[in-house]
Amino acid sequence: MAEIEESVRSIVDMADPLMAEPPDGESDMLQSAIDEVESAAKECEKRIAPARARFTKLQQAAKNLPLDVRAQPLADTVALHNRLSEAMKKILPLRTFRKDFQERLAAKRSLDAFSKKVSEAELEVEKVAMMHTLAENVQMCEEEITSSESVLRPAILSLAQLLRTVEQ
Repeated sequence: MAEIEESVRSIVDMADPLMAEPPDGESDMLQSAIDEVESAAKECEKRIAPARARFTKLQQAAKNLPLDVRAQPLADTVALHNRLSEAMKKILPLRTFRKDFQERLAAKRSLDAFSKKVSEAELEVEKVAMMHTLAENVQMCEEEITSSESVLRPAILSLAQLLRTVEQ
């Protein structure tokens, strides 16, 4: 059981950094790491299945013991079965690591693009705000009004585009 848990821990340790901070590139080294995580997860799952079957048999044998001696062996097999189930819960999501990684990478790219658009819109709004702050205490001439309107249009368009993106 300890060997299986150690194997699961090492596979999770391989996958965690890739999921936490997915690299931007599509290098051969990255693809190799993804392949390694998926194949190790599938291999570990193959090792868990027979262990689970053995523990189920042990549990059945413990249930067949006389009542006065059955409690401890039954508790032991249940504890081992729970540890095995925990290992399985950790390893199952890693079977589809490539797909999950690609989805996370796409989400990161979308979020980065959206953040860039927000920054651009924020800059446009800031330009308009600065123009109106400067003109707050004085009467604006026609040329200044036209100029501020020309700056205001891109800001409004940027905000409208952001709202459409958020609504999707």
